[in-house]
Amino acid sequence: MEARETLIQLGFLRIDGLMIFSPYNQEGEIQERLPGDGIRWDGNNGVIAVALPNGEVWVALGPIDEELFRSISSQGKKGLWVPLSNGEYLYWRDVYRRLRNPDWIPDYVFSQDPVIRWRP
Repeated sequence: MEARETLIQLGFLRIDGLMIFSPYNQEGEIQERLPGDGIRWDGNNGVIAVALPNGEVWVALGPIDEELFRSISSQGKKGLWVPLSNGEYLYWRDVYRRLRNPDWIPDYVFSQDPVIRWRP
């Protein structure tokens, strides 16, 4: 099974390209990880993050099916910034749209307004 399909089956949400907000009144866009680095993953405070070789960033709340997750984690390396694990949050509308379509791109991605870019 392809890693992306496994992540969807495990309940992961693709979050690259979405606005992230921190409890410290900072906001920014979660950028794709630079492609070609292989699969990277890590966990923090019950949140698990995975970055795929194509740069997509996925997160899930634990617990998840550990055996199925091992099929992905064994292909990569541990060590990744874990978005949404320290009080950061997303727009609920973005979450809903990404749940329906993991490839949905928000309009604000095309905005010319300066924004902080967070790269896992």
